[in-house]
Amino acid sequence: MSASKNHRTQVVLGVLVGGWLALILAGCSLAADVTPPPDAQSFLAAQPTPTGEALPLVPPDPRQGETIYREKCAPCHGEQGMGDGPQAAQLPVPVPALADPKRAREANPVAWFRMVTEGNIERYMPGFRSLSERQRWDVVAYVLSLSLSSSSLKRGAEVYAQNCQSCHGPEGRGNGPQAVALSTKISDWRSEPGILAGYSLRDMFARIQNGTTTGMPAFGETLSEADIWAAAEYVRYLSFASDSVAPAPTKADTPTVSGTPESVVIPTPLTTPPSSVALLTVKGQVNNATLGTPLSDVEVHLLAFDGMSTVFERSTRTDSEGRFIFTDVEVQPSRILLATVKYQGLSFESQAYHVQDQDLAAPDQPIDLSVAVYETTTDPTVLQAERMHVFLDILNQERLQVVELLLYTNAGDRVLVAAQPGDPVFTVALPTGAENLQFQDGLLGERYVETSNGFGDTEPVYPGMNNQLLFAYELPLTRQVSLAIPVPMSVEAVVVMAPQEGVTLSGPRLQAMGTRQVQGMTLQVYTASALEAGSTLNLTLGLRQTFPWRLNLTTGSGLILGLTVFILVAVGLGWWYWRQTRLTRQPEPVEVETDDATAILDAIIALDDLYRAGELPEEAYRTRREELKARLRALKSREG
Repeated sequence: MSASKNHRTQVVLGVLVGGWLALILAGCSLAADVTPPPDAQSFLAAQPTPTGEALPLVPPDPRQGETIYREKCAPCHGEQGMGDGPQAAQLPVPVPALADPKRAREANPVAWFRMVTEGNIERYMPGFRSLSERQRWDVVAYVLSLSLSSSSLKRGAEVYAQNCQSCHGPEGRGNGPQAVALSTKISDWRSEPGILAGYSLRDMFARIQNGTTTGMPAFGETLSEADIWAAAEYVRYLSFASDSVAPAPTKADTPTVSGTPESVVIPTPLTTPPSSVALLTVKGQVNNATLGTPLSDVEVHLLAFDGMSTVFERSTRTDSEGRFIFTDVEVQPSRILLATVKYQGLSFESQAYHVQDQDLAAPDQPIDLSVAVYETTTDPTVLQAERMHVFLDILNQERLQVVELLLYTNAGDRVLVAAQPGDPVFTVALPTGAENLQFQDGLLGERYVETSNGFGDTEPVYPGMNNQLLFAYELPLTRQVSLAIPVPMSVEAVVVMAPQEGVTLSGPRLQAMGTRQVQGMTLQVYTASALEAGSTLNLTLGLRQTFPWRLNLTTGSGLILGLTVFILVAVGLGWWYWRQTRLTRQPEPVEVETDDATAILDAIIALDDLYRAGELPEEAYRTRREELKARLRALKSREG
């Protein structure tokens, strides 16, 4: 498969079902503390789907999500979602009690979906891109249902019937008898499940209590806080799949709610009317993001998907201003549209657009699928690694295994490509004598090619994308091993781990960070900072005694399963290291008073982790990170 086709395939699969297999862990954490979104839109008025966010295409089904939860989440979070699963005690961080009503009130479904998709490196949780988007939304719905009690839903249904359904309709379709007299269209939560996905229960509580500027009255004076919370929970329940909810009762018809707190079911299935079809216009512009100019006279392909199936493909060419247009494009709710452009042998894509009912209601509003393309470069210095993890594992009396994990990005404004077809895009050198090279996601002779002193990666590296490279190799083991690990790109921070029992570890640039208990073993942890591309990480490993144990990274089900253990160790120690540096400073902002390279680097690491944890807004994070990196560069310049 060509590099451009492979990139396009990854994008499409990422939109539909996820582009790569998630790490298989017996126990993991489904979600950490999440922050409610900034002032969400009033849910009286129909709102456009936020761009760039994977909102549910159909109402998620908690009953389908239950099976996934019990297999992948319950070992840590517990059967009832209280953070007491059998694997929870083995993790060095508390497992969130997702069913805690207080936590559930702050839960934003979009944020939790993102957590399930991407994982949380500081809380020992992998991403689950191996699940389809629908499955991830189903498991999020199930987790949200864990905090819903029968009594609260029953009361919420009564409050909704008396105060809400005259406008919102008994099923939340915006078709109540008073809706037709309003000047603002009321959203159909059943056909547009992405609208409620952007609200926490607290968001809903605030809008029910205070009303909105779009005409929704305030109920803070007429309803108790308990009734408002119950109504918000019932609205949340209306966002679930049709066969899991029932219409709100009339005043004379109060339902009997059955079920348990972990999987509440109100019988009386609903049915969803068949989707309509409309003809819309798709337009956009192709810009060269490297040169800052429009791209004229290039072919643009429009692809339409229903689930995993390609429905149709059309093509046109851009005009002199880089603009393109497709008219009479047949769409229906849940259809996915994607524009692609080939430029200099590479494939570039627009953001995938998920068609909603509101698009059909506004056929005069074109859908924008603009595409950014980039020039190419063969200069690997555009690559920068934020973290490099190294784990040293004693296989037996004669073999040492080294596992390396690089987390890197293309910091430039050009796609990094090979100088010649078939050549590697960038290379990684290995220590002398390295054998039995293995990868997490490829083989030598396929994506990876052998070089005279290591291997090369043939995949292009696009600007702005996060990448990881995970590989392992073996070396002969003697009483004292001197390791010179080549550094393939500039690295901001290195974390080195080795067993404590019977092992000594030292190096000229290593800073000892103490020990940690992981998987029943005591690991030594060291850090290093600011390694330049082409330099080496020099380590000396000494042996004091025999080894009755090992971590067994590559036995059993092979390297991918075995390296899962390494990921668990690496991300856990990364979290722990962040915690150590964070104890001496306030979470926001991350301040550094001295011109010490290690302190500045620690601040950058802490800042990154705060941002990933949702504790810093993006603008403040980017600004502060650039300030810290500028100080680090200036310090290195003065020292050099």
